[in-house]
Amino acid sequence: RDTQVAEETGVALGNSLRKMSSLAKLHLELDDTSIGDASGSALGQALLFCPMISHLTLMLYNTKLTDAGGKKLVSGLGQLPLQDLDLRIRDTQVAEETGVALGQSLRSLSGLAKLHLELSNTSMGDSSGSALGQAFLCCPKISQLYLSLYNTKLTDAGGKKLVSGLGQLPLQDLDLRIRDTQVAE
Repeated sequence: RDTQVAEETGVALGNSLRKMSSLAKLHLELDDTSIGDASGSALGQALLFCPMISHLTLMLYNTKLTDAGGKKLVSGLGQLPLQDLDLRIRDTQVAEETGVALGQSLRSLSGLAKLHLELSNTSMGDSSGSALGQAFLCCPKISQLYLSLYNTKLTDAGGKKLVSGLGQLPLQDLDLRIRDTQVAE
């Protein structure tokens, strides 16, 4: 089901987005493609040129993305005035560096009210869980959260810190999915 879309298209998309400085909402689905680290880096850099995005959806299922591009992609998020973030990096080769960078970016998003994170079928683990838990302490407005971390390397060490951070949020709607991990009772 893979398309023929690869790095060249992903990088070109990043270059085009750089010219859209008045963009307020962005929805990108790049599923089942061969885009990878160069595209992730280009998209992360492009976000720096789109300072008005308040609603962002990025879906990157089944791509060639690794930590090299993943951490650069999510690093661009922290510069935006996001109120609504839907980030789905699933079935990729991203791991701890991307998870930690995501946590650092989320710390800057104090206006974030709605967050959808799907980070399943990755190698994210305890450092990622800890970084996300810490980030939640800096996001006092999140009232809606969907978090999916199935088939990851998360254990009790990171899981405990993750859910401790959840307890600090003013949540009205929570959908938490942690399964097929190393988290015990």
